[in-house]
Amino acid sequence: MITPPSRGRCCLALLFVLVLHAPAWGSTARLEELTRNLLEAGPGGDDIAYRITMTAGDDGAIIATLSDIALHDASTTFAVDDVTVTWRPAGDRLYSASMTIPAVRALDDEGNTLLRLTAAGGTLDMLVNIESGRLESGAIDASGVTLSLAGGTAPLRIDRLAASVTPQVTAPATWAGLAEIAFNGLAVTAGDGTTVTLTRGHATTRFRDIPAAPDEEIITQGASLKGAVSLEGLSGIDGSGLRGAMDSSLLEFTVSGTGGNLGAIALQYSHEGLTVEDAGLAPVMPQSLAGDVNLDAVPIADLPEAFARPFGSAMPEGATLGLDLAWTWPDGAGSVSGRLASAQLAPVLATGTVRLVTTGMGDLVENVMAAAATGNLRARHLVTYIALFRALGRHDETAEESRLVHDIVLLPDNRILVNDNDINILLSLLKAD
Repeated sequence: MITPPSRGRCCLALLFVLVLHAPAWGSTARLEELTRNLLEAGPGGDDIAYRITMTAGDDGAIIATLSDIALHDASTTFAVDDVTVTWRPAGDRLYSASMTIPAVRALDDEGNTLLRLTAAGGTLDMLVNIESGRLESGAIDASGVTLSLAGGTAPLRIDRLAASVTPQVTAPATWAGLAEIAFNGLAVTAGDGTTVTLTRGHATTRFRDIPAAPDEEIITQGASLKGAVSLEGLSGIDGSGLRGAMDSSLLEFTVSGTGGNLGAIALQYSHEGLTVEDAGLAPVMPQSLAGDVNLDAVPIADLPEAFARPFGSAMPEGATLGLDLAWTWPDGAGSVSGRLASAQLAPVLATGTVRLVTTGMGDLVENVMAAAATGNLRARHLVTYIALFRALGRHDETAEESRLVHDIVLLPDNRILVNDNDINILLSLLKAD
């Protein structure tokens, strides 16, 4: 079974072990011996095959060459092209390392190539403290990155990818620093014909007091991750032919430890220029959106399992969710705000209240019904739900323009009230349909 996200990175991880620790010893003979020990003790253990040679270069440089690198699991072999790492003295107890980015291939039991990850050009550069083996800084700059599958298809392409990290030791066994990644010209193609393209993307993360060897308390009290992800020129088409595009989007996040095994997550999100080429969906798509989402008292150890659960599962026990979002439609606007708490003893997603306010619903309904009359299947599906939405709303004529208000209450006994109307029976009928 192929698992590129985990095992596929193991070969590269071994190269990083060499990069991080190789210069800590003086002689090339001792360097070779200890490098072999580090490789065999790393991910994969006895399943690693390789050859290594060491030579001395000019100006105190040490050149390490790894060849015939392969990592085996039950049914797949990951092969890495030959790699040459050149070390040069770069100051007091510091060495700089540079290497070209190798190609990685996944092979089946018969030697057939299942996938290949390549870069037309690029280098990895690092600065390492030779006494501690600690990474002082690292950067990668690659062009023409392509992931190809058997048969020559390329489901992933990135014109240029750049990343850097500058970690620092802030206390015994904890780290702080800045990580950054940027890419241009990304394109992804799925087997069903779904394609996504992106003009450019950029992400940064500042981290503080993160354990070097994390256990259950990945985000300990006082630790934090803070960063942002921005995208520009996003467009795509799904397997059914639905086309969409977005001018830009921005997600800012903060993850902080609040003590014990608890953390807090704060998100700020916005996007502009979201459009779809479908008459049925276009009226209800939020062309622009901005707002905050805050999740407090989150059991950090439960997060991986929580994210793996199907959508609609309960919130992590003890957590609270606050949200405040506003958006625009082609012919109106909307907002939602509220606060929910996990329901520890009830079989419900959460308990709490949410207020949903919308304007321009009359024009939205007319546009969707007009699309449904032409035979648009998505519009036909939406008509029923929009009619129910309007029927359950409370009209507020006191504002400058007519608003439709929905006060939603999630109760511990598994009931949901919308403007004091119990809608559980209605939801059951819709689910059965």
